[in-house]
Amino acid sequence: MPLWNHAMAVAAALVLTTGAAFAEPTEITVRVLSKGAKFVGTSMGGARIVIRDADTGEVLATGVTEGSTGDTEKLVGARERGKPVSTDDSAKFTAVLELDRPRLIEVTAIGPLAQRQSAVSASSTQWVVPGKNITGGDGCPIEPDGLWDANKYEVAAILSRNGKVERTIPLAYAGKTSQFDTEIELDEKGVYEATVYAYDPANGNTGLDRVTFVIR
Repeated sequence: MPLWNHAMAVAAALVLTTGAAFAEPTEITVRVLSKGAKFVGTSMGGARIVIRDADTGEVLATGVTEGSTGDTEKLVGARERGKPVSTDDSAKFTAVLELDRPRLIEVTAIGPLAQRQSAVSASSTQWVVPGKNITGGDGCPIEPDGLWDANKYEVAAILSRNGKVERTIPLAYAGKTSQFDTEIELDEKGVYEATVYAYDPANGNTGLDRVTFVIR
């Protein structure tokens, strides 16, 4: 069994607790792709998946990948950037999480479970934003109608005041590669936090940062 590529396809999603500000049901799907080979599926005993909060170590979900090893032609042939190699029956593990805020998750895979003498592990981390599906993929300089098309991405800021989420504000392309901006008026005093994220709905790639400021 070939050693695993540390890059995993991680499709992730969020379900928030009742009454939370961003309660939107979504799913997390994890696929494990062997380096230079195929998906680790049922015929190999699958791979054990553990999903944790990368900051706290809390285990959010566990399970085993199940399904086929995938389409050989798609896996070994040349393909376009961003074009998926998985099919509907490709081995995967799917979970539903309950999260109330953006989290950095760590996904660890161990396997193949049917060949424990050759089993290895690999891990990948990924930011997840409430309600935004994540499937993995590429990321590079972004501009309208470019190879990484800014028109196809969602960039926004989740604005909180004194710890309470107030609104989500879309950001527009700012005229320079990979830069987005907006203008807002803030009249109320308080401690503000803006969680800014960029999200590619085609493959789930997500980037996130935070900034805090005070209006007195």
